[in-house]
Parts: sequence; structure tokens; C-alpha cells
Amino acid sequence: HVIVVAGPQGESNSEKDNQLYSCYYNSLVLAHSQNKKSIAFPSISTGIFGFPLKRAAAISVRAISDFINNYPESELRTISIHFLPKADITQLKNYADALD
Repeated sequence: HVIVVAGPQGESNSEKDNQLYSCYYNSLVLAHSQNKKSIAFPSISTGIFGFPLKRAAAISVRAISDFINNYPESELRTISIHFLPKADITQLKNYADALD
């Protein structure tokens, strides 16, 4: 199954931050409602859409954390974010930093 989302384009602002948050959070809620056990995301909007990676990392981690706190009974146990093989290590570091 595939959940398709259209993330925001360009620089971060409060409206685009909320849109990106909604992409992650609502996808998680939908997967939960369908009793999915796992979901995999790309790093939404950070490629050709040009959304700042550091900001996107913080937003995605917050959305995932909020989902876990709001749906503790969910069967959704594996949530992952994937990168292209050519991804720079700084992309991964931004997500690791967002977890702190």
C-alpha cells in the first residue's frame, strides 16, 4: 500500500512547517486506522522541493513523537525515514540531531 502526500516547496515558514507536519502526522494516523504495522517515509520535501533539511528533520521527528504519544495503542511499530543512496552524511546527521 502507498500513501501519497504532497509536501511544501521552498523555504520554511509557519504555514509550510504546519503542512509538512501534517504530511507526516496524518499519514501515520491513516496507517494506524488501517491497522498497518509499519510505514516508511522519504525525507518529504527536502529533495527537489527545496525545503530546508534541518527544519524538516525537526518537524518529522516531532510529528512521529506526537503520534506515538497520542496513539500508544497503535499497532504501528516500525516508522522509518529513507534516503537515496547518494545522500550526504549531513542529511542523516540532521535527523540524529533532531532526536536530541
